[in-house]
This record gives sequence, structure tokens and C-alpha cells, in this order.
Amino acid sequence: MNPGPILLALLLTVAALTWWLAYREPADAPGGQPNGQQDRAAEVIARGTWLTTMGPGGLPARTLRATEAKFFDHELGTELQQPHFTIYRGDDDPPWEIRAQRGWISGDGEVIRLEGEVVVERPEGEGKTAMRLLTERLNLRPDENFAATRMPVTLLSDNGRVDAVGKQAWLGEPSRFKLLSRARGHYVPNPL
Repeated sequence: MNPGPILLALLLTVAALTWWLAYREPADAPGGQPNGQQDRAAEVIARGTWLTTMGPGGLPARTLRATEAKFFDHELGTELQQPHFTIYRGDDDPPWEIRAQRGWISGDGEVIRLEGEVVVERPEGEGKTAMRLLTERLNLRPDENFAATRMPVTLLSDNGRVDAVGKQAWLGEPSRFKLLSRARGHYVPNPL
């Protein structure tokens, strides 16, 4: 029997589970990696990571995909390359899709920091307009379906475009956004 596939499956499972266990950090902590992470070797490196978390009814609650995940330890957490999160919201509601160039998961898994061309999208659905949010940094609390940033954001929908600095978003049902301050105070109707 070839132990290679079993070992690979075990390593992928360990790496995928670590993203739930990462380093705790405030919702809008400054960017960059935790001190020392740049100089330390990862304990586990997994490529093509895919993890789905099930909800109470046995249906998918959220999915994490990344081209590469590097688990350092429970203090430094897990570093992600090209993370892609899907937050499912029920049978009739379209899911939220969140993509970034890179990310980091705290050791306890409670905070996920995304950086570099962060895009949050929800396609049009029954009674829901398509929405897209663009920013450079976003902090997620996956168990709460909550996202926040203090960076400039652009919110696009069928209703128009709003530029702001900072936002809070509750991505569950019902979804809602709170823009912290409008940049240049302008609203442009129907950009999509």
C-alpha cells in the first residue's frame, strides 16, 4: 500500500483545520504579519486547500479555498495565498463571495485578515440586488458572519456607487452595511 496519498490527506486536513485555530487579534488591527512570522518556517504547508464548515442543519455554512496555506503555530496562525471565502445564507439567498490576494487566520480561528484587492460580492438573487464591495484590507469574524475595515471602500450595486472610509458588514440574513464616513461625500447612481 502506498502511504503517499494517506500522508497528503492527513497533512491537508491538519492545515485546513488550523485556520479555525489561529491567533486572536482585534477586528481592525494594523496590517502586516505577526512579529516573527516572516523569520519562522511554517510547520505545515498545504497547496490547493479547501475546507467547508457545515451549519446546524447539516448544510454548508462557509467554504474556504486558498492556493496555499502555511500553518506556523497556534500563536502565529496561518498565512493564506489567494484566499476565497464563500458564506452561504440559505437555499433561496445567493452566497457572499470574498476574495483577496493574501490572508491570515488567527491561532484561535476567530479572526481572518484579508489584504490586497479585497472583493466582496453577492450576485443578484430573488429580491436581492447584486452588490460588490472593494477595499485593500478586511477583517472577518467568520463565526459571526461579520466583516469590518477602516480603509477606503467602494460599494457598487444596481442602485449606485458609494465611496467611503471604513465599513462594517453583517453578511448573514438579513445582510446590512454600515459605512463609517463617506469619502468626498458623493453618490453615483447605477454604475453596474
